[in-house]
Amino acid sequence: MKYRANFSQMGPAFAVPASVVDDHLRLCSALQLKLLLLLLRQGSALTDEEIAVLLRQRVEDVRDAASYWEAAGLLHTDEGMAASSPAVRPDTDPSVSVSEASPRAVPLDREGRTVLLTSNGRLSRQECVDLAASDRVLRSLLSKAQEILGHPLSSVDMQCLTALYQYYGMAPEFIITVMGYCKAVGKLSMRYVERTAAGWQEQGIDTVAKAERHIDELSRRRSWEGQVRSAFGLRERTLTTREREMIAAWFGELGYGIDVIRLAYERAVENTGKVSFAYINKVLQNWHKEGVRTAADAANASARRMQAAGGETSYSIQEIEDRVLGNFIEK
Repeated sequence: MKYRANFSQMGPAFAVPASVVDDHLRLCSALQLKLLLLLLRQGSALTDEEIAVLLRQRVEDVRDAASYWEAAGLLHTDEGMAASSPAVRPDTDPSVSVSEASPRAVPLDREGRTVLLTSNGRLSRQECVDLAASDRVLRSLLSKAQEILGHPLSSVDMQCLTALYQYYGMAPEFIITVMGYCKAVGKLSMRYVERTAAGWQEQGIDTVAKAERHIDELSRRRSWEGQVRSAFGLRERTLTTREREMIAAWFGELGYGIDVIRLAYERAVENTGKVSFAYINKVLQNWHKEGVRTAADAANASARRMQAAGGETSYSIQEIEDRVLGNFIEK
């Protein structure tokens, strides 16, 4: 089916730059597009507060959306700050645009790296551009980050990236690795990248090698959690931190597969009438202590023990479960 614009019913019209459709339609967000269309229709300047009221959005979100078009060169403030900074387009290398800016005198540390101009690591867009103009490593970081994001860097993007590099002292390769992970899990916002990178550094994960090992571990945990969600019928419910820890222990420390875990889940539902992670965890811990390693072990352990003891056994799997249930109810 083909669609065609019905110009006869459109009434008054206003101009929209072709580049909005050609270069940005697939990249910009709904709010970013609404903001630009509003300003084009208005034909005059609006404050961020006025735009927020008209679009029913938060002022902070309006400012962030506006920064996208500032970066693309299609929007500028009354002060003309964006007009003095080069436009960054999806098909261009930011290092070229940044290098054309007129850099200020930027202080250097003993290793030749530029020093932050603020105490909290937050710089203006122009300060970020100036720093990049004098630091080719930062220019390269901004260029690679833009490729991963797939759109021009907003002011917030540049501030976060510059803060990670300058304020936290992270290697560009480490930052790009974190961005790759965030993109893989579907959370590629620069704020999330910043929180993730800072959190990893606090855990001592501060090199690419350490980050890759951590990512592998996180990938395994996501796989384990997905298997448990499917087996327990918990496709939508958010897992608690404690539940995530127990799942990691079941697969990692105890070495169980999903078949044994599913069997413990079935025991929990049969005995308690609900999905109780605490009960399942206790069953699995007891099974591990008693030498149960597989689902077949759990099903056949009583018979094997009775045969080994000449028809008498000191315990059975059911006895283990009865003890667990008794302790569970008491608590």
